Amino acid sequence: MSSLSFRSFLLSLAALALLASCMDRDPKPKDLIPVKQMQAILIDMHYADAYAYQEYRSDSIYRAAAGMYLDIFRKYNVDTGRFNRSFNYYVQHPRVLDRMYAAMIDTLNAREGRLRTE
Repeated sequence: MSSLSFRSFLLSLAALALLASCMDRDPKPKDLIPVKQMQAILIDMHYADAYAYQEYRSDSIYRAAAGMYLDIFRKYNVDTGRFNRSFNYYVQHPRVLDRMYAAMIDTLNAREGRLRTE
């Protein structure tokens, strides 16, 4: 994913988090995906998005990405409902979400650095 589109995504996510922070907060789901696992899932989802945007026509990008998301959920033994409940919880807790995305950016930057040195 290009840094510009990733930044746009992060800005959109931040706006969504800000909006959600104004809403009533739900209690923590009993099956909340832990932060580290959620970060790994979201990173894989971002990679899936980048791949779909590069490899598929515009009319099939979302279908391709959705299929890859299901594969990612299987990889982490998470179903769609659990992911959605966890993601909604994190969106309603923007400080946690911001820290999560900061760590994800660090992880992605480290991966990029390793790739550049290979």
